[in-house]
Amino acid sequence: MAASFDLAGHEGRDRFPNLKQACQHVVECIQESGETIFVPSGWHHTVHNLEDTLSINHNWLNGYNMHWAWALLQQEHVAATAAIEDCRSGCSAEEFEELVQRNMAANCGMNYAFMTDFMRAILSREKDLLRSCDECGEAHPGHEFSIAKACWVLAKLQQQSGV
Repeated sequence: MAASFDLAGHEGRDRFPNLKQACQHVVECIQESGETIFVPSGWHHTVHNLEDTLSINHNWLNGYNMHWAWALLQQEHVAATAAIEDCRSGCSAEEFEELVQRNMAANCGMNYAFMTDFMRAILSREKDLLRSCDECGEAHPGHEFSIAKACWVLAKLQQQSGV
């Protein structure tokens, strides 16, 4: 299978005007058997397997990409609403929103209630980790950042749904 985009070629100069600058930061490596590679949130990447390979990928949700999860949830809300718009007149506003939330959960595995519970769990964990850092005398701005981002998502959920 050919690569979908050839970084070494001239393809895409008009489509991607900053490609030349981005290519200055390309990292190439060969991952040997048993090795793990971590690709941070938001990093564009491509993989070329040199032989038959079993790849296990995991997408992380953390403070650095919670805004993307929120944006995805908003897109799913719009799509789920549009998909059942013809049912709106047959039910109350609360019933309709319940149907939208049920469809969101079925389509993307998450709805407002799940996201609220998830953000509260992240907040609890991050606050515990921050307390343990304080007890050890260590500074850890990552925990503070994740707490701030989870609070931001919870505020958005509150505005959107009143949860």
